[in-house]
Amino acid sequence: MPFVLEEEKLPTVEHDLGVREKEGYWGKQEPGYSYRTQEWYVTGTDLDNYCVATGMRDPMYLDDKVARAAGFEGRPLPPGFLLGLHYGLLFNLGTISGSIWVGVTDVKFLKQAYPGDTLYMEGQLETKRQTSKGNIFVVYYSWIMKNQKDEVVVDAHNTCITPNPEVAGEVNQY
Repeated sequence: MPFVLEEEKLPTVEHDLGVREKEGYWGKQEPGYSYRTQEWYVTGTDLDNYCVATGMRDPMYLDDKVARAAGFEGRPLPPGFLLGLHYGLLFNLGTISGSIWVGVTDVKFLKQAYPGDTLYMEGQLETKRQTSKGNIFVVYYSWIMKNQKDEVVVDAHNTCITPNPEVAGEVNQY
């Protein structure tokens, strides 16, 4: 069953800041911390919404017949969809609340994913260093996204900056 976020349960600013209290928040973890996200069942509507929101109107992503004529099993998920899903899965896990994604290195799209796939991530915090002001950490992490058959769909390394929870105040200025 797909995850559905009910409008009345949309996160508030207070809730978002509270995510930093979760055990997995990178501001509280050290290199070597490993994680596994929840699973996400991708629907055709998820792909449609992505295409509308981003302007990705390529018929291959919108029309099953066009995708099959191009040699795909059905409408494929674009790489940008998978990168966005990666960030959402990490947010839901609690690792990146308040973080800003600043880079991706060595991204490899190894297996095509489609609506109907169930995707999840596994990864590890590789390095974390504090900036000279001490108010943020620069975090480098590795991750893989797998499908329901445990096949690796994406393999990548990313960098983000995240607030230091030990610095005075809930809100850090980057």
